[in-house]
Amino acid sequence: MPVSIQVCRGEGAVIPHPMRTGSEMQPGGTRCCNARRYGPFVSTSRLEFLAALPRKVVGAGALVTDDLDQVLVVKPTYKPGWEIPGGCVEHGESAREACGRELTEELGLTVAVSRLLVIEHQTRPDDKGDSIMFVYDGGSLTTSEDLTLPADELAEARFVSPLLLAELLPLRLARRMEAAIRARQEETVIELVNGEVHPG
Repeated sequence: MPVSIQVCRGEGAVIPHPMRTGSEMQPGGTRCCNARRYGPFVSTSRLEFLAALPRKVVGAGALVTDDLDQVLVVKPTYKPGWEIPGGCVEHGESAREACGRELTEELGLTVAVSRLLVIEHQTRPDDKGDSIMFVYDGGSLTTSEDLTLPADELAEARFVSPLLLAELLPLRLARRMEAAIRARQEETVIELVNGEVHPG
């Protein structure tokens, strides 16, 4: 059933909802919600309403270390610089599942992804828009020589000192990985907002 939405100027939208009753219902079986958050929708279908909702890119990566506590980084073939093992969360997939899939696809590893270390909300505008990034504990390896890299995606993988992360990785990712190392050491989860630790 199409859902029609009209604007209540300055207060919210009116959404017909025939299945609900009670104090939140307005005359005629309508319910008010906050239009200022989603924009001034007028007489649109439910599909159009859903299509207009805010979208966020979701990514998941792993902190993988060696016996010297060096951090595994990978060098993509399709762009300059270094990254960590990981990638985008696909439709119908959890962030944890995406992390495990990326470890298998990028490194040839089949490991049980351990606990969440970092979640970062990135709200500063760029070409991707808003994003939410997860970092999980990917455990430890003794060497990078046993990794199987996809030749069309990754040119190299190596373990580096945590002190070099700021030089090799994009600034936001370097901060995220520094937080992940701290979270593993302190057995906690750290929330970041645009690279800064959330005070809560």
